[in-house]
This record gives sequence, structure tokens and C-alpha cells, in this order.
Amino acid sequence: MFATQLIGTIIAGIVNYLTAMYLMDNIKNICTPQNTRWTCPNANLFFSASIIWGAIGPIKMFGKQSMYSSLLYGFLIGALLPIPFWILMKKFPKVKWLKYIHFPIMLSATCYMPPTPPGNYPSWLLVGFFFNFVLLRHARSWWKRYAYVFSAAMDCGVAFGVLIIFFVLQNNAIDFPTWWGTGGSTGDGCPLAHANYSGIIPTNRPV
Repeated sequence: MFATQLIGTIIAGIVNYLTAMYLMDNIKNICTPQNTRWTCPNANLFFSASIIWGAIGPIKMFGKQSMYSSLLYGFLIGALLPIPFWILMKKFPKVKWLKYIHFPIMLSATCYMPPTPPGNYPSWLLVGFFFNFVLLRHARSWWKRYAYVFSAAMDCGVAFGVLIIFFVLQNNAIDFPTWWGTGGSTGDGCPLAHANYSGIIPTNRPV
């Protein structure tokens, strides 16, 4: 297992580096507002976070005079939220669903929101619910044997799908069909958003 992880990490590092160099050299205006298909949300998020915590500083961003100072109450809310449900679980041990309310896990998912299109969250929720609740309850033997392998297969399928879409379609200036599964014309499924993941500002947004 260790050797597999080590070899996989080495291969992934080399492939990721070569892929990044290829993209930077061959895609015009990559990671810029001029290219709405290659917005590099994770890189931009990391850059913005570096500016906030390094150049600007947390005092100016989250201090008393800052417009974002109210966000600090999130620490207090996050610390208090699990307590009432823990008390309810102790008081009503026969209510089984209470043990599934785990606020640290639920709230930790919000850290992926800035770079993630909103369509990803329903997909994650549906797939996770189906495999880790429905199949676990009604097909436990299948779940024990194939859930981990199937999860890896879906990851590989997404990776190969992205490669095929890029090299076969986008690299040859062929547009992928626009439909609701790919976020529609705006790329994120939110045509009325003021600012969206794709960088396209729709004209029919609310004032």
C-alpha cells in the first residue's frame, strides 16, 4: 500500500507539472478574466488568500473597523452549534438520526465553496447519500466489496473525461454542448448571479 501511494504521488507530481507547463504555454490568456473557460479558481483563491493574510493582514480584513468583522462570530457559532444536538442525543438515545448531525463535518465543506461551482454541491450530496446511506443500508455486502473501488473508478472517469474533452474538443476549437449539466450558458447554473464562476456577467440579472 505504501509503495503504491509513493509511486502514485511521484507519477502525479510529474504529470501535474508537465500538464501545467503545457497549459500555460499553449492556452492564451489562461487564468485571466479574458479567458472565461480557464479561470483557474483554485489558483486565484490561493492568490487572494495570500494577499489577504500576507500583504493586507488579518487586522485590516477582520478587525473591529472592517466590514468583515462580523465573520469572526463564526468561531463562536461553530463552537456552540454541536452542543444542543449533543444534549439531545444524550437525552433521546433512541432517536437514531441525531447521531448523523455532525456540524464540524458539515461546516468544513464550506471551505470548498469559494472555488467550487454551485452545481458541485448537489452532485456530491446525491452521490454521497446514495452510496453511503442507501447502498450501505440496503446492499451492505456490495458496499463493503465495491464502494471504495467504485469511488476510485469515478475519480478516474472524471480525469479521463476531462482529458478527452480537452484534447478532442477544446484543443481543436470545438465547443462542448451547452446544457444544464454543464452549468448552462454561464457555466455555473446561476444565470441571475451578479458575479459567477465563469466570469460572464449576465444581462438579465436582478438589480
